[in-house]
Parts: sequence; C-alpha cells; structure tokens
Amino acid sequence: MSTRTATIDPERQMLGEVEVIGRVRWEEIRRRAGEGASIRAIACALDLDRKTVRRCLRQTEWKPYQRAPRGDTLLATHAEYLRRRAAEVGHSAQVLFQELRGRQYDGSYETVKRFGMAIRSRCAATVH
Repeated sequence: MSTRTATIDPERQMLGEVEVIGRVRWEEIRRRAGEGASIRAIACALDLDRKTVRRCLRQTEWKPYQRAPRGDTLLATHAEYLRRRAAEVGHSAQVLFQELRGRQYDGSYETVKRFGMAIRSRCAATVH
C-alpha cells in the first residue's frame, strides 16, 4: 500500500480540468519547506515534479490554475453551432463531424470528438 498522495482525483479528472495544486497542497508544500525539507523530499513525499514544487515556493500567494486564452482554433467559428446542435443529435461526434464537413470544416474527426466529449461532460455536470 502506497503512502503517496494522489496528485489528481480520478473521478474529478474525468469531469474535465482540475487544478493540480490546490490551496491545501500549496500550503503543505510551503509548510514542509518552512520546516526545512528539501525540494526533492517534498516532491517525493507529495508525488510531484520538483519543478512544480519550485514554482509553488516562488509564489508569494496561491493562485488557481488558469489556462492561457486560446487563439482561434479550427472549431472556433463552429463552436456555438456545435453547442446548440450536440444535444439535438445525442452528442454524436460522427453526426456533428459530417455536418461540419458541409460547413467547410477542415479539421479532424478527433478534434470534433474531443469537443463533443467536453460538451457532454458539462451537460452531465449541470444535470447532477
């Protein structure tokens, strides 16, 4: 049986993005460093990369992770259509992909599938 702390709860991970270092873990890293633990020891004990520990120790206050804003993607012009149409077609990525092909979409099926999965998980999260 491992005594290591899991980095990300698998159940929360399936629902979408989660923060790798929450406030509690950030405070734990800072507490251990204040007690004299090395970066390597902290990283090993909390199952983190040493660079992550260093970054946390450089921060003066905890800030939740925020993804950098993305530029336009191939789906950007179709995003609103996909959000509206996904529920109507039962979140079928194949149907959405075929419809987008008729709307001059040049991207891959996998991109549409990932976008559809994100829409579906958000819908499921709001229902529960």
